[in-house]
Amino acid sequence: GGAAQFGLACAAVTGSAAALVLMAVPAGLGGGCCYPLTRTLAQDFFGSRDSADIPGLVYSAKALGGLAGVGGAAGLVALAPHAGPVLCLVCAGLAGLAAAAVAARLRRPVPIRTLPL
Repeated sequence: GGAAQFGLACAAVTGSAAALVLMAVPAGLGGGCCYPLTRTLAQDFFGSRDSADIPGLVYSAKALGGLAGVGGAAGLVALAPHAGPVLCLVCAGLAGLAAAAVAARLRRPVPIRTLPL
């Protein structure tokens, strides 16, 4: 998803509608798949005991992130009207790649042993 944002930025600079549509598919898939995946991973990790709270937490984070993203994009477009849309796509690409780099470093926590084996 993060790499596709850079493709969208290139398509916006060149003005190619076909490239824009072609890059919108992986960008949408990359951005849209993370929330159901995060919900499922959290439910697998924390168990079904807290399963009613997990979707609310995940989708609340999605709502806050959406507000921050729209506000940031609006700020970039207001500050640089001609280059704002391309800057928004580049910033989205950087955020996506940073999230991928952080996710690649995540490790499962070591379980606590209460009984010696």
